[in-house]
Amino acid sequence: MGVERDIDIGQETVRQQGVDEVLGPFRKFISDRPALLSLLYDVDMLPEQTVTRQGAIRLAAMCEVWRSGEEGALAAPPKPPLTVDDLAQEIRRVGGNHSLGAGALAEALMPFLRKSVAPVAETP
Repeated sequence: MGVERDIDIGQETVRQQGVDEVLGPFRKFISDRPALLSLLYDVDMLPEQTVTRQGAIRLAAMCEVWRSGEEGALAAPPKPPLTVDDLAQEIRRVGGNHSLGAGALAEALMPFLRKSVAPVAETP
C-alpha cells in the first residue's frame, strides 16, 4: 500500500477518471460525520485530496466500514481473558471462610464463570 501521489501536469493536479463517480455517493455521508471527517483529515484522505481511482476505492471502503460500525454490524471486541487472580478473588468472596464444600463452592462460582465466558453484550 503506497502513498497516493498527485498526477501533476504543470501546476495543475489532475484526477484520474472515475474518482468523482466513486466518491460522489460518500460526500454527504462524510460531511455529516464530524468524527469521520476529522479522521480523514488526519490521514490525508479527504475527498478533495483523493486523485486516484485506487484512493477513491479505499476511501469508499473506509466509509462503508464506518457505516457498518454505526449500524452495529462489526464484531464486538473480545472479552479480556479470565485470569487466575480474578478467579481467586471470586473464590475468596464466595467462600472466604472455607465453610463451603466442593459442590457448594462450584455452585457459588457458576454465576461468575458464566459471566466470564458469556459473549460481550453489544451496546447501541
